[in-house]
Amino acid sequence: MTSLTPWFDAGVTLECDPLVVEDSLYIAGLDASVRSLHPATGKERWSVKLRGTQVNGLAHGDGIVYAAVSFTGTVGPGTICAVDAATGDAQWVHKAAQHVGTGPALADGALYYGMSHGSIGDRAGELTALDLAMRRARWTFAAGPFAGTPFVIGDDVLAASQDGALYCVRRGDGSLRWRFETAKLLAGTPAAIDDLVLAGSFDSVLYALDSGTGQERWRFESRGPFRASPVVASDTVYVGSYDETLYAIGLNTGKLRWR
Repeated sequence: MTSLTPWFDAGVTLECDPLVVEDSLYIAGLDASVRSLHPATGKERWSVKLRGTQVNGLAHGDGIVYAAVSFTGTVGPGTICAVDAATGDAQWVHKAAQHVGTGPALADGALYYGMSHGSIGDRAGELTALDLAMRRARWTFAAGPFAGTPFVIGDDVLAASQDGALYCVRRGDGSLRWRFETAKLLAGTPAAIDDLVLAGSFDSVLYALDSGTGQERWRFESRGPFRASPVVASDTVYVGSYDETLYAIGLNTGKLRWR
């Protein structure tokens, strides 16, 4: 066995996807810490500890890094925290109505994130559009507990839910455009390219849907649940499965190219 030398040791578990913006790399930990690193050297530029536990995701816009913090303290409602991207100085904190269960998606002065609440047997949630100028919700859309990170596509926002459905909601008013139901929960961030939406489910199926109608174009079945977000390059979809396999799938056909 070969020894591994950490490129950067945060000293805490990192479950949040890293965010690269120009010459900065931002990472976040389960202790609600956010750090800025130099992407070439791993040198830490700044570090800030936010109040709460677990950052579910990061977004960047206009010199601000936005962090979606799951809980305040250990069980309280989550928060959206704004941090100066250059210095790490805290700018403001918005207290969410419930536990924040997703990362944030930023578009046109609004931050989109999902919340969840309720007991294990009776869980629910809301998709929220937070107006960044007013620091209050423009609208909320009630459904099952949301997971992953919402995905903005044109005038709509896509959100995966643990109730087994993928929701397409209008960004203007939070009204439902379409809903696509799978056999089990969804926990990953959907992807979209051109007029196609891609989402994997714990029912072991990757779905390709029409972005305008939500109608199924094709499906690809694996031997394990899909939690990872699909990635598209050229005309190929790449996605990993709990069956320990990475799949390359034709974007237009849904046929396996290699595994």
